[in-house]
Amino acid sequence: MAIFMQGRNTQNKLSRRTSWMEIWTLPGVSDLSIAVFSLRLVRSAIVFWVPNFFVQKVGYDTYKAQVALSIYKIGHLFGCIGLGWMARKETVLIQSLILLGIGTLGFVIFWLTISWGFLWSINLLAMVGFAIGGPTAALSASFAVSLGELDGWKSGGAVVGVVSGFGGFGEVFERAVVTFVIETYGWNSMFILLTNLLCFSAFLVNRAHFATSNKLMNGRQYVI
Repeated sequence: MAIFMQGRNTQNKLSRRTSWMEIWTLPGVSDLSIAVFSLRLVRSAIVFWVPNFFVQKVGYDTYKAQVALSIYKIGHLFGCIGLGWMARKETVLIQSLILLGIGTLGFVIFWLTISWGFLWSINLLAMVGFAIGGPTAALSASFAVSLGELDGWKSGGAVVGVVSGFGGFGEVFERAVVTFVIETYGWNSMFILLTNLLCFSAFLVNRAHFATSNKLMNGRQYVI
């Protein structure tokens, strides 16, 4: 009888349109949406801020600043490819958490050792780009589909829309945030802001892991 009721409830979920509020309250969706918002804000802020920081604060020429930006973007691209290739839905949150820890540590080291030379700095930027790119891509795409398929909900596309759409606001507000922080608190304040945003993102990913890990392990029938 219990099995019959579960099947009927699942059928009811599939037979009606899921509201945006229901999508937002699904386990892990709100946490990941805010985490992706923070990560996209960090990613875009680095793209906008680092070249200017290198030229105006460190004293590198424009060519070196653009090379550093390109290296960061390459690292970001390889992060997207690498985590997308290695991750499974049951482990992607833990893998993202590890990468965010590495990225945060790398960014702090970049901050503290900026005077160690250009080659050292761009290698750290590549590592930071890799560590940010993987989680940003995986959490807003394939893993979001998995969340939408839990408990019989056929809302993978809707969850992708919510997570990616909310996360996209990070790119919208990036320049306003960077400009305000630099003009108000100075160039070095961006290190503090971006480090805190990375830590906040890791905290949210950890929350999402605890909220969804059991269901993901028990819901292997919903395979992407």
